[in-house]
Amino acid sequence: MRSSLQLIVASALFGAVLAAGSALLQPEPRGDVNGDGLVNYDDLKLVIAHLGTRVGQQGFDARADVNGDGVVDVADVSTESQLLEREMSHSP
Repeated sequence: MRSSLQLIVASALFGAVLAAGSALLQPEPRGDVNGDGLVNYDDLKLVIAHLGTRVGQQGFDARADVNGDGVVDVADVSTESQLLEREMSHSP
């Protein structure tokens, strides 16, 4: 029979594994370009900073290619702006 300490340690480890797994399964909010868990002006600034770049070019950042078409252009800025506006309208 296992000791109480072994059961406590096993339970704690199992809980930590579950917490880590659930964190990995939760997707970032759409529009969270920089991966900080928020949709805010920092995300829009990142898109604007890479405006005009495309796949294969120096300075291209795939995170800034919001629509995934291989180029960071006004469509990405527009989409990110809309996502930011939607986020701001839902904030208390």
